[in-house]
Amino acid sequence: MHRLAIHHMPSRPPMLTDIWIAQLSLLIEAKAGRNPVDDVRYALGQLGHYTRRLPGVLRRTLLLPEGPGQDLRETALYMGADLIWHDGMQWCTTGEWGRIAGLKRCHV
Repeated sequence: MHRLAIHHMPSRPPMLTDIWIAQLSLLIEAKAGRNPVDDVRYALGQLGHYTRRLPGVLRRTLLLPEGPGQDLRETALYMGADLIWHDGMQWCTTGEWGRIAGLKRCHV
């Protein structure tokens, strides 16, 4: 797992992704702000912006500090992104790929 540098404009510094797991073709954007709605909306925008320039991304995921509510879960899934969060005991995900990574598939 590492970060990717996306060189999008010659006169600008590269955009840095949060987490790239090449074995899973998984791009993860992490957020831990005060407003979960803003975090999800911002992360979805970043994932869209990054994946436009990164061939080979098969899975897009948001990493959140806690389980999102039903509306945010549905929003992320509608936009083609999975979620990862810690429920206090274990790491959970909405993605089917989670079993490969050792995460429990949880329902919010």
